Amino acid sequence: MTIGERIKEARKEKGMTQQELAQQLNISRSAISNWEIGRNYPDIQMIVSISNLLDVSLDQLLKGDEAVVKKIADDTHVRKKQSFKIKILYTVVALLLVITLSFGVPRFINTVLSRESQIKSVELLEGNKIKIETNLPPYRTISGYMLSSAQDPWELDLAISIHLDFSMINEETVIVEINDDMRKHVENIVGINLVNSRNKIFKTIPLHE
Repeated sequence: MTIGERIKEARKEKGMTQQELAQQLNISRSAISNWEIGRNYPDIQMIVSISNLLDVSLDQLLKGDEAVVKKIADDTHVRKKQSFKIKILYTVVALLLVITLSFGVPRFINTVLSRESQIKSVELLEGNKIKIETNLPPYRTISGYMLSSAQDPWELDLAISIHLDFSMINEETVIVEINDDMRKHVENIVGINLVNSRNKIFKTIPLHE
């Protein structure tokens, strides 16, 4: 006997119609019909459910039906391969997430001014100081700056650091002071370049008229 014939026999012994069995298994009546006439077979999970519902052991349902046994073995092999691939996929996604968090988040939290639209005004002060007012969103604040020599010997590069701050009391003004090492050359310096994180100039502040 095939598994379909055994299902049909056990169903009738229970006094159940195909529709009643289908309802118990949450499937269509046509699926039961297809099993019983041998058109196709239930999968292993469904076979276990049928075994429990009809009070028939798995040995009885599968005995002698080599086609179903082979199908179950093949399905098990395919599922194992799929499970292995899914595990690999999860591992790759996890690694990508870690890399993104390691490199992307810090850059998002801590960065530098990068657009001219972020500069509201620039004022030259006495004592070789520069007052820069920015136009930052309320969740960004100035955390410092770095002044360094530029490729042009008559200019300096300025990177203004900003970071996330949800206190809504953000600092938008920075006073840049030329340090002692650069002060002795300040009269020869004609401008300060505002540079982004890639050291690209997006605005130049002239120091002399």
